[in-house]
Amino acid sequence: MTAIPGASRPDIAAIKLAYPLLEIVERAGVRLKRSGSRRWQGLCPLHEERTPSFFVDVEHQRFMCFGCKGARRCDRFCPATRAPGVCD
Repeated sequence: MTAIPGASRPDIAAIKLAYPLLEIVERAGVRLKRSGSRRWQGLCPLHEERTPSFFVDVEHQRFMCFGCKGARRCDRFCPATRAPGVCD
């Protein structure tokens, strides 16, 4: 896929700096606990579960759920969860 000249695309690096994923996930109501040096773990907001399978990697600003296989960059968390008021 090639970029369209003159098309406006969000600067992912700027989004990562302005909106740390860990903070956004916690504002969406996900309770996280540290799971290693750079990972945090909690219940996935994309589906119901009892055992935490949702991980946030703070170094790479990505999240992954091993239950529903949801894996995305920081700029995809709010649209995926539809959490009102979190990313305003």
